[in-house]
Amino acid sequence: LPICFPVTIRPDSLLLAINKAVYQLQLPSLQLTQIFEFDGGNNLNARVGILKKFNQLLLIGTSKGLYAYDLKTALHWPIELTTLSAARLGNVVRTLEVIDHQLYLGIGSQLFRLTEAELRQAASQPLNTVALFNDLQVNKILPAAGALLLGTTKGLFRFDDKRQSFSLLWRSSDIVTGK
Repeated sequence: LPICFPVTIRPDSLLLAINKAVYQLQLPSLQLTQIFEFDGGNNLNARVGILKKFNQLLLIGTSKGLYAYDLKTALHWPIELTTLSAARLGNVVRTLEVIDHQLYLGIGSQLFRLTEAELRQAASQPLNTVALFNDLQVNKILPAAGALLLGTTKGLFRFDDKRQSFSLLWRSSDIVTGK
């Protein structure tokens, strides 16, 4: 079984994603306990792909969407996102980054910005898209001088969150053509 994305929650405890579940590994005893599993249905490729600690929440990015797990109460819930490409892209979570006390989330061609309060409300009301791109996927989000750098399937973009503006810094096809 592939193990991915270990997350330290305390000096004596790690969280591991294994297929469709999240396990807590106690150190040094190496006792493994399952704390979360999502229903992937009949999809043999369904799995947890990303774990990210955000304050007292563990965010679990899966091939079926995003879940929040409260590390204090052990309650968990799906995050309902308003997404135009959900049917086409299947809500696959590509990237989660915590920047300046906010969570930035890339799902398909969409970028979401969330606070912890919004994540706690997300079980009852959908969250809206901050930005939507055409025909690309957001794969990585990094902070950069008052903006975000977005690594996508079409190239590298700079997103100014305050102005809600994008600029293309580098196009993926340029490496092929040598520009």
